[in-house]
Amino acid sequence: MSTGSSPSGFDESFPDRDLELPDDLREELGRPIGKIVSAWSLRKHIDGSSRVISVGDVVTITLLQMKYEPDVAVFDYLQDPAHGGL
Repeated sequence: MSTGSSPSGFDESFPDRDLELPDDLREELGRPIGKIVSAWSLRKHIDGSSRVISVGDVVTITLLQMKYEPDVAVFDYLQDPAHGGL
């Protein structure tokens, strides 16, 4: 995820603040786009992919633990801390 072109690891195009999804897009973008797969079959779906986009804290952390670095990672901070989440 790091471009390595600046001391922070992010290039100049990286936003300097958190981005927030507009309310009018939440319902539309809240529906799954593409194939949903289990963690057990994740590796076979990712191997050979030209681009990997992860949505959600748990999905992104799972990918990183499997040594996959997503091209884009969206953190929603929805995992319940009472159940071992963030």
